[in-house]
Amino acid sequence: VEQVFAESADQQVAVVAAVMAELTIANSYLDRIAHLQSGIGGANGSTKLDATTIQNDAANDMLFGEADMDWFFQSPGDVLDAINGEIVSAIP
Repeated sequence: VEQVFAESADQQVAVVAAVMAELTIANSYLDRIAHLQSGIGGANGSTKLDATTIQNDAANDMLFGEADMDWFFQSPGDVLDAINGEIVSAIP
């Protein structure tokens, strides 16, 4: 699984809290992802998720979503079950 880059355990907790704050608000799927991609405009504050903040763990992963819309971070070798309309972000 890809890892969110943070300097310390306290920062990791803060990043997870910011991401969860954004994911649980009533905005649309696309708005929540846009806020997390940019670090602007959402409950996540300046926390953003992209190829600069998520590290590839170099493992081949199998990623499965559920019934709702998902956002996948895909590294080379990863296998996804993304459906039409879901966002897939590449992590080199």
